[in-house]
Amino acid sequence: MYKLAKPFLFACLLGSVVVFTSCNDGDEGDDFVAAEIEGTWSFNSFDFSATINGVDFLQWWADKTGESASEYEDELEELGNDINEFEGLTITFNGDGTVVASSPGEPDDEGTWVLTESTQKLTLNFGDGSTGDDIIELDVVTLTSSALVVSFGESDEFDIDDDDIVDELAFVVTLGLTK
Repeated sequence: MYKLAKPFLFACLLGSVVVFTSCNDGDEGDDFVAAEIEGTWSFNSFDFSATINGVDFLQWWADKTGESASEYEDELEELGNDINEFEGLTITFNGDGTVVASSPGEPDDEGTWVLTESTQKLTLNFGDGSTGDDIIELDVVTLTSSALVVSFGESDEFDIDDDDIVDELAFVVTLGLTK
């Protein structure tokens, strides 16, 4: 399973190189202030979770192998670390709808952004619009003057364990940014 999941997850995340989030500042009812998006945000935190058929990946794997889920925690953490390429990331949202993403040792990515308040979706476009590959849609979990938390999820269906039953592999990446 590990050999099958890693390439799938990594491929999905390559299309979302500029995914990001942050920790909630704890203010109840005031965790989405759209005007606060403008400015420069720095990577702060990364969280990765995976499920198979709605069951936590580690528990599913333990059930299939008869081994303890804790024996695979290191492998799942390693997978998360392999796809976490956000260290040093900064994102600048300009008032004119442009965005610049910068990572150490990489050329800057420039594009546009749109924040839809009614759905709390942040759409980033780093391409020329000719393909959907350069468009990233993120769920905004928190947006305050100092914290931006966004998440991105993907799922795919295939027979993971060769039992002739189609399984659903799903993952969610949550990133934290601070101003």
